[in-house]
Amino acid sequence: MPERPLALFVTLSAFANRLHGDERGTVDRQHNSHGEPTLGRNDARLGFESNILSAPPMHFTTLLRSAIESAIQEACDFRDWQLLACHCRTNHVHAVIGTDAERDEVIARLKDRCTRRLRTAKLIAANQPLWARGGSARYLWTETDIENACEYTMNAQGDLIPGTKLWNERHQSEARPEGRAR
Repeated sequence: MPERPLALFVTLSAFANRLHGDERGTVDRQHNSHGEPTLGRNDARLGFESNILSAPPMHFTTLLRSAIESAIQEACDFRDWQLLACHCRTNHVHAVIGTDAERDEVIARLKDRCTRRLRTAKLIAANQPLWARGGSARYLWTETDIENACEYTMNAQGDLIPGTKLWNERHQSEARPEGRAR
């Protein structure tokens, strides 16, 4: 196994889309150790969390998904990180990035670039929170780990949705007349 990971599998979640108490499970500062089970459904906690939100939950529209994916590419290009896969869904984005940078730095730089892009383009209000706190960045140690993360990111999250690079590429290739190079 290499001394340093080969890549990171990054997940950034939209603001307020998975509150503590949600039946899908969450982690908090007291329950966040590797291998520890997630916190289960808790209607009282979910209600409390919903009532103290500073803004409505963020959902990534077609326009936002496209801008987020472009901003992640820009962030990677600027820092000489290799973007291996990126796919933005309605409430989260996954990216597989070849870098030896620290996890927290990668998360912070991606969030910064995306937020700046969306605010500068006036795609979100200046006071709208965009991201959930933190993020996930798992180390990928082998080429197989990278292949699996890329496959999941690009092909295993459900139906394609408009606004993503993958959706645009597939629809552009379908729109080409027969007989033309693909």
